[in-house]
Amino acid sequence: MRYKKALALVVGIGTLFAGSAFAKKGMGGPIIPPVDQAKLQEFCEDAQPLFQREAQLSLETRSLKLQPNPNWDAILEKEQELAKIRVELMKEAHDKGLPLGSFGMWRKYCGW
Repeated sequence: MRYKKALALVVGIGTLFAGSAFAKKGMGGPIIPPVDQAKLQEFCEDAQPLFQREAQLSLETRSLKLQPNPNWDAILEKEQELAKIRVELMKEAHDKGLPLGSFGMWRKYCGW
């Protein structure tokens, strides 16, 4: 009798853990609205220099931060320039009629 109760308890707890694991498996990423491919291609061509400049500034900022005595004024200037580039990218995407989202989404669509 005790074995049946113990077995039922183990099976019940196992089902709870397995159920939550399977529930999470089916959940994908966010639903992305359809995008006009011509506008997307135009955005990719226009925005590629901005993305390259953003990557270059990120590397420069990181190298400045990792120095033994960081120049905080230079880091501030780089961070402000990075923020301006991000706003330009969002403006460019909005002008093309693309949904505003994470920058990684645009890179994935553009194939970078």
